[in-house]
Amino acid sequence: MPQTVSIIDTVLNLPLDALQQVLDTSGPYAAGDHTLTQFTTTGGFVLPAGTYQVHGTYGVIWQANGTFPPEVGVSIGYSDPLAYPVGDIYEPRLIQVVPQVQLPTTGLWVATDITDGRTLRGLVTWPLHVANQRLGIHITPGWAFDLFYLCIG
Repeated sequence: MPQTVSIIDTVLNLPLDALQQVLDTSGPYAAGDHTLTQFTTTGGFVLPAGTYQVHGTYGVIWQANGTFPPEVGVSIGYSDPLAYPVGDIYEPRLIQVVPQVQLPTTGLWVATDITDGRTLRGLVTWPLHVANQRLGIHITPGWAFDLFYLCIG
């Protein structure tokens, strides 16, 4: 039997198959803390070249860039080159992804989620329901990550 779904819920929480990843060409991002309110792309089939706001996206995919430090312990898991993420789990946190929104009255930035990434690739999604949003990331020393923002494709 068909299910009734609110149009507002559909727009605010798009299914993953309606989204396409767009590489943030400002990266890869190296070790340390980064606060991102916008991203840049050189263009493609989803967005023309330019700079875009984080709050116009539905999430972000992180992917390790470069060589991996040899001292990092890993537990081998499920592996498929087309899957995000794969099942290999690294002992230390490699990246932390913290979507944030700004409260309109006080201007305080509040984390809506905190995701500790222990895989080479991963995904964080958020509903598009706020006008003022930014993304905080922390990257472990010795690592660098590319970010792919999820946009309507």
